[in-house]
Amino acid sequence: MLTSLPHAFFFTGILAQTWAARSLPPRWLLAAGGLLLLALAGIVVWQWTRHRSRRLVRKCAELERENGWLGQKILDQEKRETELRRENRFMEVFMHSVADYVYFKDTQSRFIRCSDATARKFGKASPAELIGKTDFDFFRDEHARRAFEAEQQIIRTGRPLVGLPEKEIFSDGHVTWSLTSKMPLRDESGHIIGTFGIGKDMTELKNAEQEMRQREILFRLIFEHAPVGISWKRTDLGGIYHFNPTFRRILDLPAETMPDDSRLTELTHPADLPRHQELHRQVVSGQLDNYAIEKRFVLKDGRLVWGRLSVAVVRNEAGHIIQEITILEDITERKRTEQELADTYRHLLDASRFAGMAEVATGVLHNVGNVLNSVNVSVNILADNLGNSRLGSVTKLSALLHEHAGDLGTFLTTDPKGQRILPYLDTLADHLTGEQQLRLKEVNSLRENIDHMKDIVNMQQNYARVVGVVETLSPVDLLEDAVRMNAAALTRHDVEVVREFNTAAPVLVERHKVLQILINLIRNAKYALDEGGRPHKRLVLKIEEGGPAVRLFIIDDGIGIAPENLARIFAHGFTTRKDGHGFGLCSSAQAAKEMNGSLTAHSDGVGKGATFILELPRAATEPRAPAPAPDAARVELTA
Repeated sequence: MLTSLPHAFFFTGILAQTWAARSLPPRWLLAAGGLLLLALAGIVVWQWTRHRSRRLVRKCAELERENGWLGQKILDQEKRETELRRENRFMEVFMHSVADYVYFKDTQSRFIRCSDATARKFGKASPAELIGKTDFDFFRDEHARRAFEAEQQIIRTGRPLVGLPEKEIFSDGHVTWSLTSKMPLRDESGHIIGTFGIGKDMTELKNAEQEMRQREILFRLIFEHAPVGISWKRTDLGGIYHFNPTFRRILDLPAETMPDDSRLTELTHPADLPRHQELHRQVVSGQLDNYAIEKRFVLKDGRLVWGRLSVAVVRNEAGHIIQEITILEDITERKRTEQELADTYRHLLDASRFAGMAEVATGVLHNVGNVLNSVNVSVNILADNLGNSRLGSVTKLSALLHEHAGDLGTFLTTDPKGQRILPYLDTLADHLTGEQQLRLKEVNSLRENIDHMKDIVNMQQNYARVVGVVETLSPVDLLEDAVRMNAAALTRHDVEVVREFNTAAPVLVERHKVLQILINLIRNAKYALDEGGRPHKRLVLKIEEGGPAVRLFIIDDGIGIAPENLARIFAHGFTTRKDGHGFGLCSSAQAAKEMNGSLTAHSDGVGKGATFILELPRAATEPRAPAPAPDAARVELTA
C-alpha cells in the first residue's frame, strides 16, 4: 500500500501545474480531479488487495507447510507404531519358538519376561507363571545364590558374562547344564534396569563329555591291562603305532622301541606273508575296512607263535584312513591243543573204523560159524547113518547064498531061512532107499551150506577189495547183501524181515562203508528185538527217494531208545549194551558223513521200537554191475 504514494504525488503535481496554468476549463479540471481521485482510490484498493493477497498467500503457504509437517509427523508416528507392532510380533514369535532359554529380569533378579522354552524348563505351562519369581523358587540355594550374585554384579558394573557353563541343581535334586550369557538391560536413557540372559541346554553335551572321559579312561585301562595284544594308530596324531604290554610280550618286542607295521611284516612267517600283504593292500585301497587272519610269527629267538590278528580302520569323509586298531590274540596253545585233539580224534576215528570193520569181519565169521554148525550137524547125521547102515546084512546074505549055491532053488523054496530071503530083500531095499534119500538130503544141505559160506566169503572179499572206491550202486542190492551177511543170525533169532523197497535211483557210495553201516544197524536191530521180548520179531527194511538223496530205513519194534539217550547215541564210546563198546554207531555216522550222507535215529521211547535212517547221495548214472567175485579158494577176512 505504501508503494502507491509516489504515484499519488505524481498525479497531484500534474494537476496542480495544470490548474496553475489555467489552460483548461474548470469543468475539465474538476473531471480531471475526480478521475485523479478515482485513480488514487483504485490504486489504494489495488495495493491493499495486493497486500492482503500476498499475506493470504503467505499464510496459506505457512498453513500448508504446517499441515505437511503435521501429516508427515502423523505418518512417521504410524510407521513407527507399525514397526513397533511388527517388532513386538517378531519378539513374540521369537519368544514362543526359540529353543534356547531367553529371559529378562529386573534389578531384584525377578523374571519380567521369558521364552516358552524357559517356562518349560521350570515345569510351567506358560511364561506368565514365571513373572515375579526368582531362581530361589526353582533351584537349590547354592546355585540360586551364585546366579543372583552374578546378576547383581552385572547390574552394578554393567559388564556382561558371556559363555558361562552353569551346573544347575534343581530343588528336586536333578541336575542340568546350561551355557549361559547374561547382559545388562538398559532403558532408553541408558540406565540399567535389570538383566537379560540366553541359556543353551548342554546337558546332553556335558553327559557326552563325561561319557567320553569315562570311555577314554576305560580304553586306557583296557589298553594297558587287556589279556590280548592291542595296537592303535591315529594318523592325525603323527601316525605312530602304540602297542600295549601284552602285544609286546606276545611278539617279544622291546619296550623302549616304537615299532611300526613293518615289524609285523618282518616277524610274519613266510608262508603266511602273501595273505597278510594282500589283506593289507585291500584295506589301504578301500576294499576292506576290517579283516581277521590267523597266522604264524617267527620271533627273534626262533620260537613259532600262532596269532589271530583282527584289524579294523576308521576313515574320514574322503575315505582316508585316520585310525587303525589291531587286536592280537596268542592262539599258540589253542593251535597246539587243536592239533592234539585232531590227532586224538583221528586215532579214535581209526579205532572206530577198525572196530566197525572188525564187526563186519565178526559178522562174516559169525555167519560162517552158523553155517559150519549146520555142516557139522549134517556130517554127524551122515556118520550116524553110515554107522547104523544095514550094508552088513547084505554081506551076510551074500555069504548064505554062496553056501547054498548048489541047491539055491530048493533052499529058497523049501528051507525056512531061504523062504525069508525074498521078503528080507524087499525090506532091505526099502531101508537102503531111505538111507540113500537121507544121505542125499544131508549131502545137498552140505552143498548149500558150503555154497553159503562161499557166498559170504566172496561177498566180503568183493567189498574189501573196493575200499576207498566210490561207485554207483543200487540201494536194493546194498540192503540185500547186508541181509545175506546177517541171514543166519536173523534166522536163528526168528526175526521176520519185511522189505518195502520203492523204486529209487542208484547211490554214489563206497561199498565197504555202506556194508559196515548196514550190518551194524541190522545187528543192533536184532539185539533190540531180542531185548524187546515180543513173541513176534519184525524187522522192516524200506527205501525211499527224496530230492538229491536216497533214504534207507531200518525199522524194528524192539526195546526202543530212551529220550535222554537219543541225543547221545552217536557219541563216541556211548552204548546201552553191557558188552558193547560204543564204536559201531559212531563209526557208522562218521562213515555216512564221509560219503556226503547222514545217519539219524528216531524213537518214541522205551518199548516203542526205533528207526534208523541212512541217507546217501543220489547218483546221476545207472548203477554198474558189481565186480566179479574173487576165487573161492582165496579167503581174506579183511574189513
